[in-house]
Amino acid sequence: MALQPIPTTPSSIMGRSLLVACAALSVLGVAGESAIASRQADALRGFSQMPVRVMKLCHLGSREEQLQAAVVQYLNRHDVPAVSNPRGQPVATPRYVIAIECTDDGGAISVRGRVFHNVQLNGRTIEADIYSRGGGYGSLGYRVSYSQAERELLTGLLDTFIRDWRSTR
Repeated sequence: MALQPIPTTPSSIMGRSLLVACAALSVLGVAGESAIASRQADALRGFSQMPVRVMKLCHLGSREEQLQAAVVQYLNRHDVPAVSNPRGQPVATPRYVIAIECTDDGGAISVRGRVFHNVQLNGRTIEADIYSRGGGYGSLGYRVSYSQAERELLTGLLDTFIRDWRSTR
């Protein structure tokens, strides 16, 4: 096989320049995401324990009470000092709220986690979302059961939270 000369026409040079520019932007995008992730994790600094509230807005899969207990147990097992703050109890601050939603047929699911905390703004105390990282969503396409998808997305969310918690210790 004969070696091909490197094209030097204006269009090929332009194509390579565009490719290099796209590669540079993707590196900057990753760096930007990394900086955002670092700021998100920093929001967890200084908390000695984390109250957890699971909100199940879906009738499929595990019940809210089961998930509440399982999430607190999972976090504690991974050295995050979590305590339960289920619905019906006074709202704790800070608190890690996990919301699970799905379509009626179970064909799509969303799992999100956010930390809310009271902060001072212009002399007033407001509740702010200080951490909202991780989670997942998607169409199941009937490749996996709803229960399996719920477990996988929830575990991924919690593993991200655990990694961020540990990064601030």
